[in-house]
Amino acid sequence: MSVHRGVDPVFAYKRALELIDDPDAQGEALELMRYSAEAGHPEAEAEYGSILSEGYVVERDYEEALEWFRKAADKGMDSAIYEVGMAYFDGKGVEQDKNEAYSWLLMAAELGYSQAQMQIGRMHEYGYGVNKDPNEALRWYAQASDRGLPEARVAKADMMLLSGGANADFHKAMKLYRQASDAGHPDGDYKLGLLYYRGKGIPQNFMAAARSFRNGAEKGHDGCGYMLGKMYAEGRGVEKDKSTAIKYLSTASRKGNAEAKEYLIELTSKDNVMWDDGKPEEEEFVQLNTPDLMSKSRIPISGISDINPDVQKKKRGFFSRFRK
Repeated sequence: MSVHRGVDPVFAYKRALELIDDPDAQGEALELMRYSAEAGHPEAEAEYGSILSEGYVVERDYEEALEWFRKAADKGMDSAIYEVGMAYFDGKGVEQDKNEAYSWLLMAAELGYSQAQMQIGRMHEYGYGVNKDPNEALRWYAQASDRGLPEARVAKADMMLLSGGANADFHKAMKLYRQASDAGHPDGDYKLGLLYYRGKGIPQNFMAAARSFRNGAEKGHDGCGYMLGKMYAEGRGVEKDKSTAIKYLSTASRKGNAEAKEYLIELTSKDNVMWDDGKPEEEEFVQLNTPDLMSKSRIPISGISDINPDVQKKKRGFFSRFRK
């Protein structure tokens, strides 16, 4: 028998969210969350599914997580419907089925859930479970963008530039990239920096490019770090500074950026450059040449997150912030 018997499930859910910030109270928070979920509270069902899916505090269990997502989805929770769709898309807790994933994700997207709209756009852009359709992809990206999803603003701008040809609206794309950047999404900094760097569709401006790349690098974007390091090495938009170039390039390389690693090797090949840890560059490159650092980092399609504050507050609880 639950020690929380008789407690209002809604109160239990809210109390669980309050207690989870206290490491000493996480056990009680989990008990309250499960109690609320077992009582049929849809937000608790979805949240407890996220706890199990992420393996936060408890052992990860995709199959049980999917059961809780389904319960909440049956009650019309758009975030839970999205999670069921992603379970089918990723094959977590169930056999992978892109067609079934599309059906669930489309339901969530039509309910206005921006993460699902973004995912439907991706599926149409790349042909995951459906035929490739750039126009349909752009339509869904636009809907997610209108709901404030930064990733969608970047994707919408990308599609506009790809499909616009000679008539592409670069200034509108710049606005979308800047909005994404202002929302803290580093891909916005990277794409904005590339527009300034290449000067395609807009006047070339290396100083503006360097500012954008610096913003993205400070947010941990390896592509921005690579470009900023390259600009320091070549003296474009910034004062030429080899040591600063090496700092940014090495950081990007450690994150798996193959271009940064290649450029770094070329830059330092003529000198036995000393790194921050005092090791000669030859010894350092032995460490860089490891399998986990060779592949260029990318955000997985299943890792799309909605960081619209209003959507977060309405749709997601504490544990959902840990979703990868």
